[in-house]
Amino acid sequence: MFQAVSLAGENQTVAPLILVADDNAPTREFLTDLLEVHQYRVVGAGNGAEALALASSELPDLILLDILMPGDDGFAVCAKLKANEATRAVPVMFMTALRKTDNKVRGLTAGAVDYLIKPLEPAEVLARIKTHLKLRQLQQALERQNTWLEQRVAERTAELANLNQALKRFVPQEFLSYLEKKSITEVKLGDHIRREMTVMFSDVHGWTQRSERLSPEQNFQFINGYFRQVSPIIRNNGGFVDQYYGDGIMALFDHTPDEAVRAAVEIFRRLDRADVQAELQEPIEIGIGLHTGLLALGILGEEERMQGAVASDNVNLASRLEGLTRLYNARIILSEATFLGLKEPERWQARFLGQIQVKGRTQPVGVYEILDADPPEVRDGKLATLAEYQSALRAFRHGHWDAAIRQFEAIQDINPEDATIQRHLEQIWELRERADEDWAGVIKLQTKG
Repeated sequence: MFQAVSLAGENQTVAPLILVADDNAPTREFLTDLLEVHQYRVVGAGNGAEALALASSELPDLILLDILMPGDDGFAVCAKLKANEATRAVPVMFMTALRKTDNKVRGLTAGAVDYLIKPLEPAEVLARIKTHLKLRQLQQALERQNTWLEQRVAERTAELANLNQALKRFVPQEFLSYLEKKSITEVKLGDHIRREMTVMFSDVHGWTQRSERLSPEQNFQFINGYFRQVSPIIRNNGGFVDQYYGDGIMALFDHTPDEAVRAAVEIFRRLDRADVQAELQEPIEIGIGLHTGLLALGILGEEERMQGAVASDNVNLASRLEGLTRLYNARIILSEATFLGLKEPERWQARFLGQIQVKGRTQPVGVYEILDADPPEVRDGKLATLAEYQSALRAFRHGHWDAAIRQFEAIQDINPEDATIQRHLEQIWELRERADEDWAGVIKLQTKG
């Protein structure tokens, strides 16, 4: 009846499937013959219910839909097809004898892509089918491309999120926040701010000797195990680790010095726990120095290599105070600026160690020892002799050497666990031997501590 001419999609390996829905059997047979000759696959339905069932089960590439059918008419069938997620995108072409414009508008509004008037012209039907199948193929290709692009965007977004998360491990997010940057990609050389903060320096005592007897793998295992114990305590108390350097930590606290003192005390309490010592597999003793002052946080380096840095003499002083922990056999030493900045000084047991001029500075600084970090028996012994200690220290600072020696030695007899007393005695003996007439109550250190 019809001459075979392939109008199916040129690039399709499977011929398109077309659903013909018409209650008129001769019309179905006419369209089936026409389409099959032109290498389309065809399924037929005699009413709306059959059309909906076949559309859901077969998922045709295009639907030719009559309007005037028993049961659901073509408009109702089209509405149901467009309401179904599985069949929503299938092109629907109405074919009907209804010629009025309002019927055409109703059909197109219902979601149809075309409206053919009966009697049907074979060439027109084939041309329109080919056009709409091509448009559908292009639409499907675009949908696939969009899906692929969405997947790539999602993957790239995840990669960037992972990269940003990894970069946060090298450049703290807090550092970027102070510079008012959302991402490290926004950082520029020379970005900086000035801010008053409390600096914490901690260092492992005897690290050089320890590292000499451990293998490189054991060194890394030990020091990383130590950092894992300490760093969360800093974060949980409102600080952040600015830098790990060998066996040491430099951390910053932005709000009050109380947070830094609390973190320092908690660090020692954790390191004194038997389970933590067993996990580290090595005994550990550290010192912590705290100082509060104005800092400059910024980006140093050159265009090809930059890093976040904190520049201030106050950082150096915090480091010097940590060095004093070895000299005075104290666990935590803080500056007078930090001590006077405490919002709740009554929470902490502290004692004054004196006015000290550390190496590299011209002005002396008052320094305090926080006793709460000591083991209970050591802390209690220091508190029991606190009044005697303060009296001995006053005698020392006023240059009453003999009185100071007697009082410090008496404290030593009562509390031999107080190793700081021995340092005071050594300083007095040295000053008395030098007969220092310029003594003004300030200990001048020639070493870093």
